[in-house]
This record gives sequence, C-alpha cells and structure tokens, in this order.
Amino acid sequence: DLELLFDRHDDLGEVQQVISQYASTPAAPIAMLTLASQSVQSGQYDLAQLTYAQFKQKYPQHPMAATADIGKAQCLEASGQLDQAIARFERILSLLKKKDMTNKGQTMALLGDLYHEKGDWERSFRMYDEVLRLDRENLAVLNNYAYYLSLREEELEKALEMSQVTIDKEPKNPTYLDTYAWILH
Repeated sequence: DLELLFDRHDDLGEVQQVISQYASTPAAPIAMLTLASQSVQSGQYDLAQLTYAQFKQKYPQHPMAATADIGKAQCLEASGQLDQAIARFERILSLLKKKDMTNKGQTMALLGDLYHEKGDWERSFRMYDEVLRLDRENLAVLNNYAYYLSLREEELEKALEMSQVTIDKEPKNPTYLDTYAWILH
C-alpha cells in the first residue's frame, strides 16, 4: 500500500525503489516529494535539495511543483543560509499564481519567520499581516506573531487577542498555551 509506505519515516530506500519501479505512474512524483521531505527531516539537506531539483526537472508542470520550490528554500533555511533562503522565498512568492493562496500563505509565513530570525521585525510583521489577510485563522502565524509582539512589548492587546484565537481553536496545544501565558506574564 503506497500510502502506508509514504507515511513511514524510516526507510528512504523503499521510497527510492517506488520512484524507480513506478516512474511513469502518478505515485512517482508523490514518492519523490516524500523522499525529499524525509531527507529534510533526517537532516540530509543535500539529498533533499537534489531530490527537489530532480522533481522540478522531471515534473515541471506538476500541481505540486511549488511544494518542491518551497522545500528547496526550507533546506537553505535549515542549513543556516538565511539570506539565500529569503531570496528564494521572495522569488517563489513572485512566481506563484494569484489564485495559489495556500502556497502564497505558506511562503509568506515562512518569510515572516525568516525575517524575524534576521531581526527584521518590520518585514516579519508585514508578512504575518499579509498571511492573516488571506487566512485570519492561520494558527501558527497567529501564535508566532503574538509571541514576537509580546517579546517586543508592543501591541500587547493585539497579541493577546491573536493568542486567544489559537487556544480557542486548540485549547490543549502546549505551544499556544505557553504563548498565551507568556503574554499575560
């Protein structure tokens, strides 16, 4: 069963075998993205980058091509190449179709996180505002934005409201509860 294979995180060789055996089937692109994702999770960023690049070369028109681009940028971020990651995410954002709100929101959220990591609060908060214009209940962005505002001791009422949304939606999420408690602190 391919779904079970793709859900496993322990045998990259089996996923590579699926890619080879079923190269011309609809399963191959998904297997390739799975291999890349699992490579990222195991810290094998070079293998992940290579696999994402191979995906883009083999399946340039695939509906999940933007996922491969985002994955490549995440590899840059994970390996500490923040400036290159930001440049790649900015490029991805400029190339996304106007209707591709999912990837647009994800890319802007990741840019917000990267700008924060670089200490560029203004750009970080601008990205988070853009994401929330697209999806007012993006819990990860609401949580990060609220936390970062509270660290700067800015707009604490806004931070508390955003954090409240996250715990209303996921009242047992320890990360969201921690942020809420931090803001109240």
